[in-house]
Amino acid sequence: MEPVKLLEQVVAEGQRVIDNIKPDQLGDPTPCEEFDVKALLNHLTMAAAFITDGVHQQPMNPELFTKDFLGADPAGSFRETSKQLVEAWNEPGVLDGTVIMPYGETPAVAGANFTCLELYAHVCDAAIATGQEDALDPTVAADVFEAVSAMPIDKFRMPGVFGPEVPCDEAAPAHRRMLALLGRQV
Repeated sequence: MEPVKLLEQVVAEGQRVIDNIKPDQLGDPTPCEEFDVKALLNHLTMAAAFITDGVHQQPMNPELFTKDFLGADPAGSFRETSKQLVEAWNEPGVLDGTVIMPYGETPAVAGANFTCLELYAHVCDAAIATGQEDALDPTVAADVFEAVSAMPIDKFRMPGVFGPEVPCDEAAPAHRRMLALLGRQV
């Protein structure tokens, strides 16, 4: 699947999950051990913001890591930030060039695929943490897993990004297999 179309599906899936998170769940733990739900949503929204900057050839601003991207409305904040991200990736000619990703300048198609991976992994973390795992769309999960499986994941295996692959039953849902590939205990 074309990466920007997949990103649109990932963003829609993320919005559905975030829209259904209750305020009393924001302090709950997530599979991404360093984040509770609120911190995870902030990280997810921050990732959308800094990748948007990278699509526009702006280097990542380290101050973004300390900013509150959620305010009083996590769902609205993600909606607006991810809308800007999708618009940036849909600009004419973007996929023909390069973008600045957290790991450096990269061909835009690879950057778009990494964007899908980054966002979808955290959408899955949020869904699992808030009891919404069964509501994840298996088609989106399968499409992301297919894209992720074709990526050089080992390039991103480092503390704070992705860990070593962990065992996972081949019959597990695609989102679980993807999380295991990224080093999440599933």
